Amino acid sequence: MKLREHQELLDTEFFTTILSSNDDLMDDVDGFHFNVTVYVRQRLFGAPNYFTNVPLEISYKNLTNWQDVVQKIYISVPLATFTITLPFNPAMTAINVGSKISDAISSKYKSVNTTGTNSFAPANLSLNIQAPGADSSFVRVEHNYVKPDSIKNNVNNYRLNNQHYWKIDGIFTPSFLSKATFYFDGRKITSGATQYLDTILTVTTADSAILLYRKNTADDWKEVDKYSKVKLGGVNGKYGYFTVDTLRIGEYASANGVSTVLIGVNENEKEENAVVVFPNPAKNYFTISTENFNPQKCFYQMYDLSGKKLLEGKITNAQTQVQLQGFSNGEYIVKVFSDKEKISTHKIVVAKD
Repeated sequence: MKLREHQELLDTEFFTTILSSNDDLMDDVDGFHFNVTVYVRQRLFGAPNYFTNVPLEISYKNLTNWQDVVQKIYISVPLATFTITLPFNPAMTAINVGSKISDAISSKYKSVNTTGTNSFAPANLSLNIQAPGADSSFVRVEHNYVKPDSIKNNVNNYRLNNQHYWKIDGIFTPSFLSKATFYFDGRKITSGATQYLDTILTVTTADSAILLYRKNTADDWKEVDKYSKVKLGGVNGKYGYFTVDTLRIGEYASANGVSTVLIGVNENEKEENAVVVFPNPAKNYFTISTENFNPQKCFYQMYDLSGKKLLEGKITNAQTQVQLQGFSNGEYIVKVFSDKEKISTHKIVVAKD
C-alpha cells in the first residue's frame, strides 16, 4: 500500500501496555479479581486530528481458556488511561481486534499447533514455526503505519525508519519456537503493497538496512541478536527481507546502521542467474524478479500441486507482477522459462487471510 493511501484512509495508531504481576506493576489484587490498567495512545499519520469520542474495544485474553473479555471505551485525547476489574489475570490485551474502526494498523492473529510456514500477509510478515510448543500457541502480529518511538540512547547512531514498525504479541506456550521473516521494499514504483515504506533505508542500496527490537516502551531499541538479511535486485537492490532466528514478543523496526550481529547476508547480485519470486507467502499478487535476463525472451507458468497448469504469461520487464485474483489459499508451483528453456522453479504459498 502506497504512503498516500495511508494518509487518506488511516487515521491513528493505538498502543497498549498491560500492567501485569510479571513486571511487578499490577495495581492491586482483591481475592480472585484483578484490577488492570491499560494505557491507550493515539499518534497521527497523515490525519489532521485525533479521534474524538470514538468507541473502541479492548480485548483481554484469559490464559486458561483463551476466552476474551471485551471492554468498550471512548477515546478523545492523545493519551488516556482505562481500568477494568477482571476475574482473571489476563495473559495479553489487544485493541480493535475486530477492526471495527479505521486505524493505522494491519493486523492478523492465529492459533498455531503445527510446524511450517504461516502467512501474516496483512502485516507484511511470515512465520516459520519450528516448534508449536507444549500446547497450541496464540500469535498476534500488528503492522503499525506510524513512526516508532525514538531510540533513547543512540550510541550506534542508528537511523530509525520513520514510516512503520511491527508489534508481536500473543500467548507462547512452553517450547514454542519460530523464525520470522520481515519484508522491506525501498523502491519508488507505482504499484504493490509496500512501496514508499522503506525508502529511508535505501537511499542508495539496502546495504545498511538492519532490524531492531525492543521488549516494550520501557526498553530501548537494540539490533536483533540473531538474524540474517537477503538483499534482492542486483548490486543496487533496494528490497529484500530479514529473517529472525527466534521470534519474541515485543516490537521490531527497521533502521539504517552498521550491523554488529548479522549472522548472514545473501546478496542476489552474486548469483548470475538468480530469479526471485516474492513475497512468499503472497496475498493479492507476487513479483517475479529477473534482473539478469532479457525479459523479452522470458515467460512464466503457474501450476497446482497436481501438475495442472493454471496460469501463463509473459515476463515483460525485470519486475513482473502476477495478480492472484481467483486463487484460493494453498501451495503452487511457479516455473520461469527463457527461450522455452526452464531456468527456475519456485514453490509459492497463497494466503489471503
